[in-house]
Order: sequence, then structure tokens, then C-alpha cells
Amino acid sequence: MVAVRDQGKRRLDGHVPQRVRWNRDPRDGEISARHVLEGQREVGRLLTEVHEAEVRAVVGAERELAENAELAERRPASAVQSVAPPVAQLALTAEQLDAYVGKYQLAPQLVFTIARDGTQLNAQLTGQPALPVYADKPDHFFYKVVDAQLDFERGAAGKVTALTLHQNGRDLKAPRTE
Repeated sequence: MVAVRDQGKRRLDGHVPQRVRWNRDPRDGEISARHVLEGQREVGRLLTEVHEAEVRAVVGAERELAENAELAERRPASAVQSVAPPVAQLALTAEQLDAYVGKYQLAPQLVFTIARDGTQLNAQLTGQPALPVYADKPDHFFYKVVDAQLDFERGAAGKVTALTLHQNGRDLKAPRTE
């Protein structure tokens, strides 16, 4: 970029000032001007606010999972009450569960690790304890200690490619990384 300069101030008729960006084309060296509305700064600020709100929602979901897991660890197994309504569980074999095992990137610093322990599937979010999840239909799992569900997506080849966390009215997709 060669230079950036403002072109005037806001006029009485409400005209939004523009900025001119002088760019040198690397292919032929030609210099060109590009007008950029200053309103784009506001769009950038709004996008940042939306991103921060999404991060807060993920952190809130992470906190709720941690709090419920901590409560479940402190109570004896006989005292733990399910927050999920009674649902018919689908019995899956160890081989079927292996299709879901892997890592799923929810956010830059948040990874879901899905692991199998015998015929039990466990989901663990970065920095949190592993919690058991239960299938009620193919590719759909639910937690018993927190009101949340996991949906797994399959690609064209039938292999699991992503999971979606459904919690607090939000759907957060996490593509598979391993």
C-alpha cells in the first residue's frame, strides 16, 4: 500500500467521508485508488462483538459442563439424578462406538475428545473431566448429568466428520481433527 488519506469531512447533507487507498499492483506496478467507506470500521467492530459473544457462550457451556461434572463426582453414583428425561438407550457395540472416537475442534483452544471405555462412550472438553454420553438413536448422544446433546455428522464415505453440541439453545459445530 502506498498511501491512505481522508477525503474531506462529513458534509451537511449527511455524506459519509471516504478514504482513498492507493495500491500498487504487484503484477504490473500500476497504481490504483480504492474508496473504502468508514462505515466498514463499524462492521469490523460488530463482527468482533459477535465473535466475543460466541466465545462467551462456549466458555459458559464449558463452565456448566464442569460444574455439573464436579457435582456428579462429589455425589455417590446412587445419588446422581439425571437431568435428561428417561429415554430409551440404544445399545452400540464397541466397533460401532469406535467410529466416533477422535478429536473435534470446537474453538481454537477447545477440543472435544471422544473416547471409548469398553461399551461406554465418553466426551471430554479441554480442561474438563470426561463425562459419559449415551446413544438414543444412531449418531445422536445425550448427557445424563447436563442438559446437552451431541450429534455426529457423517461424510459421503460414511465416516464421522464432525459433531455438533446442542446446549442452552445453541448449536456449536466442531469438525473432526483426528
